[in-house]
Amino acid sequence: MCRQGVQQNTRVGAAGKQLAVRRLSRLGFALICVVARAQESGGNLGSVTGKVVVTRQLTRSGPVPTIPVYQRGVAVALRSATPPGLPPDSRQKGDWMSEELSRVVVWLEGSAAENLPVEDQSGIRHPVPSIEQVGRRFWPEVVAIAAGGEVSFPNLDPIFHNVFSLSKPKSFDLGNYPKGDTRKVTFPKPGIVYVNCHLHPNMAAVIVVAPSDRYTKTDAAGNFSFQHLPSGDYVVVAWHKSVGIIRKKVRVEGAGGAGVEFSLPGDAMLAEVSGQRKKGNR
Repeated sequence: MCRQGVQQNTRVGAAGKQLAVRRLSRLGFALICVVARAQESGGNLGSVTGKVVVTRQLTRSGPVPTIPVYQRGVAVALRSATPPGLPPDSRQKGDWMSEELSRVVVWLEGSAAENLPVEDQSGIRHPVPSIEQVGRRFWPEVVAIAAGGEVSFPNLDPIFHNVFSLSKPKSFDLGNYPKGDTRKVTFPKPGIVYVNCHLHPNMAAVIVVAPSDRYTKTDAAGNFSFQHLPSGDYVVVAWHKSVGIIRKKVRVEGAGGAGVEFSLPGDAMLAEVSGQRKKGNR
């Protein structure tokens, strides 16, 4: 009886091992299929490349306060003298093109963009932006983030500054604070946020809050690109501080690329005639 029981248990144990091996083999095959499909899908990802061309200077010089306004307390040079760590004012050298391109932000919208996963193969790594208060101005003048992102506002001047916004996507007032202090704001909704200083009316900056992490600024020549995009219809959106929003539709097919070009202010004038620009600025 005991021997029979042992033999039966042995047979059951062997059958269990065989079943486990078969299950592991099936699981391994399934994993191989998943990896193969992922690689195949990754190989079919396309791109959108483009260029922003600025045909003339678009931005007027901002208001410059009179000297007595700033002679209370510590003297701080105003913009004509470049603060440490800041590039020279390009308008003084006649390089208005690079300055205008620094005010451009490009991002993706459309049905295909809305369905992009949060974690994908794009490899996008956007640094946490900071708008410094230095030399009695905000620097940089334009920054871009994805909805839900955060921006810090350090005061590097030896005088008090203030940071506030009355924009619909995000209104706030950080109050007045001295050199060395930093305050942060989170922007949960996409949109254009205009930032000012109650104490210094010449100071102005803009935060472009894109709907996803598919946003970028152009390079010095106006070029931009979005990589690792699944097939589908996209809307490429270009925004300039003095022009507003312009939208252009493209389609990505497989591993191919789609190209698009924006001409400023020409495209803005055409969009205004067709009503697209008005819709984009709501």
